[in-house]
Amino acid sequence: MPSPCRSCTLLWICATLLSFSGLAAGQDEPTTPRVTVAGANVQINQIETSGFPKVVIFATVLKDGVPLLGLAERDFRVREDEVDQEPLTVEPKLTPLSVSLTLDTSGSMKKRLRQSKEAAKGFMALLAAQDRVQVIGFSREVKTIYPLGVDRSAAEAAIDQTVARGDTALWDALHASVESLRGVTGRKAIVLLSDGVDDDGTGKPLSKHRLADVLAIAGQVNVPIYAIGLGTELDEPALKEVADDTGAFYLNAVEASDLARLYDTIAMQLAGQYTISYESSLPADGQAHRVQMRVGDSTSTKSYLPPSSGVAERAIDQSTTIVPTVEVPTTEISLQPGKAKLSARLGPESPPLEKGEPGMWQILAAEADFEGRRKRIAMHHDAQPMVTLNEGDHKLLVEVGDASRMVALHVQAGFPAQGVIVLGAGQVKLGARLGPESPPLEKG
Repeated sequence: MPSPCRSCTLLWICATLLSFSGLAAGQDEPTTPRVTVAGANVQINQIETSGFPKVVIFATVLKDGVPLLGLAERDFRVREDEVDQEPLTVEPKLTPLSVSLTLDTSGSMKKRLRQSKEAAKGFMALLAAQDRVQVIGFSREVKTIYPLGVDRSAAEAAIDQTVARGDTALWDALHASVESLRGVTGRKAIVLLSDGVDDDGTGKPLSKHRLADVLAIAGQVNVPIYAIGLGTELDEPALKEVADDTGAFYLNAVEASDLARLYDTIAMQLAGQYTISYESSLPADGQAHRVQMRVGDSTSTKSYLPPSSGVAERAIDQSTTIVPTVEVPTTEISLQPGKAKLSARLGPESPPLEKGEPGMWQILAAEADFEGRRKRIAMHHDAQPMVTLNEGDHKLLVEVGDASRMVALHVQAGFPAQGVIVLGAGQVKLGARLGPESPPLEKG
């Protein structure tokens, strides 16, 4: 049973959501006061496109760390690839949530495991009855100890049976958690708890997957990963990147006694989500769509790839055999100020990736802030983007298919007006098209 304090939190969530439903239902009445959005921060958590061209956004609007409720259509502005999307609909009731509790059960958790178990079970007590939860435990191996379902007693019993032992396969655990939610529609989230780094016990990575793999698959599945870092001996910059990149938040618990409060915070934010939907005016052309949502002075950006449409009559092979090299020589790029053309290769000897290949280029500030985050200066969705660059030092992050790389970017006079980044060895993505002008076929 949750403690009295956590029961108060649950009552607060229910009361505020009921209040929100009433406001949303009566949002056209002239007597409805407008909620003040000054100082609020919006975060796109997830974009659901299973009913495309209908697009459903699940977003959080926080003010002083607490969900700001009572907003209506007039308070949101949504753009897709710089095109305003109207009309918007703000749903008064949230759909059921599917959440994966991914728990670190490595040997370093032994002294903290009891409080970690209680905090995780307390989080489940705050979920709605129709919400589904699964529990994944990880140490050297990753195990689903309770599959996605609504039986809270069985889920709690599974958590109680966990023991702390072994090393930490952090990225394999997150990769498996995301993959397990690939076919799940509607609201979903992953809540990760870890106190360490991906380590085989000798200071070397244990997981087969890497951080870039987790970010890539999380982008495909479009699921937010809320990360809780426990203690001080952990890979905090990586956990922050996972949360920020997927549309969630990172929280730090210095002591295990802080965990219950942080789990409560995540439950409160998920219960206070907005559901904003619209009919996209852009086609499913095989290209990623960038969505910008604005509330007051706050803006959040997230991308999605629309599901393909059409019936296959014949498939034309468009794959190219590429043998990438083991070493990646690219460490930095220097370009001329002004317009510059960027392109990517999967290896020094391979041809440049074509414009039809979906890509993500991000120009970031060279220096990170005190929380380890870098300000995004520009973002482009193309394998060969044209960008306008000002003089100075930046970071360039490029993701094409399953490959990604970050390099130093220097912009100053006297250098070429174009640059090539080598993504290096790794998996080569093969695809097929229904015709020369059709988009690539998708995994579905």
